[in-house]
Amino acid sequence: SRLYRCYFQRVSHLQQRSMSFGGLIGHVDLAGDSATWLPLLAAAELLHVGQKASVGLGQVRCLLAP
Repeated sequence: SRLYRCYFQRVSHLQQRSMSFGGLIGHVDLAGDSATWLPLLAAAELLHVGQKASVGLGQVRCLLAP
């Protein structure tokens, strides 16, 4: 697993101000019984869960290793 803290700013034209955002970017390797967590990750991939998803954040991508 490799995760990094990421910060950036976005200008809100509606509020007429700069907004700061922070979060994690990277990858996590999961092992074990995938039947328990794979459906949840698949749903997260489709729904873009998390805070600020309306501005494009909260993205999850699932890749299955051979």
